[in-house]
Order: sequence, then C-alpha cells, then structure tokens
Amino acid sequence: MAITHSLGELLSSRDHLVALFVLPPTLGLVYFLQWFIQRYFLIGKYRNLRYLPPGPPSSIFTGTPGYPKDKCHIFFKKLSEEYGQIISVWQGPNLQIVLNSPRVVRDLCYKRGNIYNDRPKMYAFHDCIFRGISIVSTGYNNMWKKQRKIFNSVSGAAAAKKFLPFQDYETKQYLHDLLKSPEQFYLHTERFGASILTTAVYGFRADDITDPSALGLLLTGSWLESNLHPGKFVDDRWPILQQIPRSLAWWRKTYDDNAKMLDSIARAWWDPAKKAVDQGKAVPCFATDFIKQYPSEGFNEDEAALVTLGLMLAGAGTTSSIQNYLIMALALHPHVVKKAQEELDSVVGKDRIPVKDDEHNLSYIRAVIKETLRWRPFSNQGFYHATSKEDWYGSYHIPAHTTIIANAYSIHQDEKRYKDPEVFEPMRYIDYKLSAQEYANMDDAEQRDHFAYGVGRRICAGLNMAEPSLFLLASRLLWGFNVSQKCDEDGKLIPIDTLGYSGGVFAKPLPFEASISCRSEQHARVIEKEFKNAHSDVRSLAQATKDGDMPGMQNLVKVLMAHPDTHFAGKT
Repeated sequence: MAITHSLGELLSSRDHLVALFVLPPTLGLVYFLQWFIQRYFLIGKYRNLRYLPPGPPSSIFTGTPGYPKDKCHIFFKKLSEEYGQIISVWQGPNLQIVLNSPRVVRDLCYKRGNIYNDRPKMYAFHDCIFRGISIVSTGYNNMWKKQRKIFNSVSGAAAAKKFLPFQDYETKQYLHDLLKSPEQFYLHTERFGASILTTAVYGFRADDITDPSALGLLLTGSWLESNLHPGKFVDDRWPILQQIPRSLAWWRKTYDDNAKMLDSIARAWWDPAKKAVDQGKAVPCFATDFIKQYPSEGFNEDEAALVTLGLMLAGAGTTSSIQNYLIMALALHPHVVKKAQEELDSVVGKDRIPVKDDEHNLSYIRAVIKETLRWRPFSNQGFYHATSKEDWYGSYHIPAHTTIIANAYSIHQDEKRYKDPEVFEPMRYIDYKLSAQEYANMDDAEQRDHFAYGVGRRICAGLNMAEPSLFLLASRLLWGFNVSQKCDEDGKLIPIDTLGYSGGVFAKPLPFEASISCRSEQHARVIEKEFKNAHSDVRSLAQATKDGDMPGMQNLVKVLMAHPDTHFAGKT
C-alpha cells in the first residue's frame, strides 16, 4: 500500500515549528496541518502501513484517486482485478479494506466474527441523529446484541411461520392490483413491501400506496438512506473535527434538525400503536408486545420508539427492490418466463395459485429467485463492517477500527465463478436446493448461493421473512401473468436500463416500463376468487390504516414529500 506525500518526507517536530513561524502564515499553516495529520494517522493509527493489503497509490488528504461518490462497488471490482481478493483503499484519511472473494469473506467475517462484525464509527448518523439506538449502525456490543435478540422474536424462523398468513394475503392483493392496473406494477410492488413491514412491526397494513402507513415508510426510508452514506458528514470524513465544541461546530445544526425529524417519525408510528394497545384494539405484531416489555429491557419510551422504528427501517425497500429487479429480468428474458410457466403449469396447474408447500417441487422458480439476488442484489457492497481490534491476515496487517467492505458485486460478477456473469441465467442455480440461510451457514464459502443478504453475524435479520415473501411473489406472478418488454406507439421495444438504480447503500431500481398481462380468463377468475376470500380473513389479522388513524404520520408525509432528500416512484 503506497501513500504519496505532496511535501516529500514527513517534517521533523523541529522543522514543522520552524515552518509554522518562518514561512508566510497560510503556507506555514498548511505545512503544520499536513505534519500533524500525517503524523497522527501514519505513525499512530497506521504504524504498520507497509503491511496493509495492496492497493493503488493514495493520499490521506485526497484519498484513493478516482474514488466515486456512489456506486463504489464497481470501482472496487476494477481495483480487485488489478490488486487481488483483498485490497486497501482510502476515502480521504479513512482506510477501507475491501473483500472480493467468498474465501476471504469467510476467513474474516465468519471465522473471526468477533473482530470483523463491528460497524464503522458514524458520529453524525449514529451518535447525533439516532442517539446511539440504531441496529443498523450500532457497533458489535451489548446494545446491538440486545436489539438483535429482540428483533429475532419477530424475524426468527418460528416467528416467520406465524407471519405466513399475512404474506399469503398481501401477495393475493398484489396479484389483484396487477390485474386491475398492470402498468402500475412498480408502485404495486412498493405497496406490498411497505404493507408487509408495517403489519409485522406495528399491526397497520396498507390497502393502497397512498395510505399513510405505506407513504410514511417509503418516504422515511428514502430520507434515511440519504443520511446513511458512510463518510457523508464532515465529522465522519475527518474524525478529528468531532473534538470541536458544539458551540463552534455550526454544521451540526443539521444533525440536530435530523434528530428532531427522526423523533417525530418514530412517535408518529409508536403513538397510534400504543393507543391501540391501551384501547384493547391492537393486533398481534412486534409493537404490541414491545410496548408492554420495553421497560424491562432497559429502554425509556422515546428509546423504545426508536428501537421499533429501526426494526422496520432495517427492511425498508428490500423485498420490493428484489421483486422489481425480477420483473426487469423477466421482461428482458422471455425464455425464462416460458420455462418458469411450464414448471408451474406442471406442478400447480391452472385452477389454483401456488402455495408455500409447492416450493420444494418448483426448483426452477427457486433458481430464478436466487439468480435475481445474484444478478442485481439490493445491496452491492452491503452495509460496511469494521474491525474491533487489529488483526493479521497472512502477511497483511489490518488495523483496529478499519472499515471492512464485503463487496458482493465483485463476487457475483466474477467470471471465474460465473460464466458470463452479466447474463441473467437461472440454470446456474438449478441444483441449489437449500435456503439462503442454510448456504450462508456452510463452512465452504465457495458453496454459498449468493451474498445479497450480507455476511457474518450481521447477516440480514429478516432473511427468514424475506424468503417466503419472495417465493410467493415470484411464483404467483409467473403463474398468473405474462411479463415482457413494452413497445412504444411505433411498435419499437422500449429499452430498459438494467444499470439504472439509485446510488447509496441500497441499490433500488429506477422506475422502468414493462408489459404485464394476465395469462388467461381462467387465471383472472382464480385471482379474483382468491382475493375476495382472503380479504375478509385478513381483517381479523390487521387493520388497514385510513385517514385519521395516524394524524402524526399524515402531517409528516406532507413534510417528507417536500423534503429534497426524499425520492420514490410515487412522489410528484
């Protein structure tokens, strides 16, 4: 790892004082600051600099040349092709170690999970905005373990089975929505993803994308992600600035404003759920139980509201993004649609829709889902990890508190691992019979199906709930509908930008056009019948929110709609 020095060799302690007082004030200050920062980083934190994993020549002032503001996974992959499976890059003065192969990920994030499952220090986002209560950004400590244990009560394997009736109903409404307005498929998918989460966490579901619960989640998720970029805030890029007193750090007013916004959002969800509990009208969900238990867990009410919001936001946009990527892939690959429908017609028939118990007989559908997660994962480089203490990996030194990036994109697009990796080909996974969780638990990293759900002890906590949703969505969509590329008025195919996705931690596909049509009148009748029968059943499980149910959220939706940091397909 080479670090260039624009002023040559580091100045001695005597020379830097001479420079400060003898040279012109501005130039002298530049010399002094460079000496101080380089001495702090190179001699202190990074004393074994020459033993770092390989990487391009970099400067701790400007970082690694060409380091992009977003879509870093592509940049990392190009560097890995030159420097290897484990590389060093610099985002300004902050060292990042990027892992680009299953073996290195397994060796570090699994076998040494006690070291590599921390989080990068996010002073602005975690300490100032979330006040230290966010399972996404919390370090590998007792607070994280406590929250993870709480979250497992709603997302573990046992809880996931109890939630299947909700997923069954929501996918039936999804089919019905597609039947009525197929051109709005992108928003129908967004509604599904939002309603699943709000039902599981707060007991409120969304009949429509305009329901306050759905809009509130979509807008909050967008607002949150805009603040989630590692290194977005100046205090995180230059940690030494965190020592400046708040009275002098004028830029931290933004953090305070965001913290107030977050509190308002958390209470806008929490208060209606608490009211339902107090009135004896609450339905089974995470909030119903947690409202009664949070004092015994050591939280006050404001903290409990943040914990509950964090659970919902941790899964925001994931399932809907994957499903919309699936529709994108199907529209561009008619042979996949044909093969999937042949399997469904053989196993399920045309008189009923697929159910969860059909999964073990639908190997091609399972392969389609796994290939979607490989081809376009919702998080290309995952949420960053960090080391809790220094470590050595072979001859490479990895300092304590170093950002660790498991770059799923490099693994998924590795030509040695996948022939023609940019091609969508489900047959790659036709012999993969196990769940993503089972493959993630295997000792042989090369046998893992994909890395879309993250790595190590911080693997997606909602994986057990996501997999059934994805199976029901994919199998029922392909059972009931044809999906193809849309044509314009002149009969020409409308191109789909397969690389058109939002930048940031999560890769959400930008809205695109596709043609979706019901396969036959018989399929349409089955969809109508299933939706009608299920609609009455679901009302005993959860209540859709209506105007007036969530007054705080309705007001916040107006604020978030006008906020420059929020973006989603339905925002006008």
